[in-house]
Amino acid sequence: MKYQIKGTPGTTVVVLDEKNDNMSLLVTRDFEGYKEHKKETMKKEMFDMCLRTGYIQTEEAALAV
Repeated sequence: MKYQIKGTPGTTVVVLDEKNDNMSLLVTRDFEGYKEHKKETMKKEMFDMCLRTGYIQTEEAALAV
């Protein structure tokens, strides 16, 4: 599933893998047509907190606002 980071249009997060309590993420930033891809690792607890607080939203929810 694709997620949008609040306050940063053009930046998406895709969960690549989930192992134990860590998540492997692909963060894509679009700077005026130039795309930057980075692999990041985040604790599942932190990712869940970001979802609860609305810092990270599903793309569908972000577009509905």
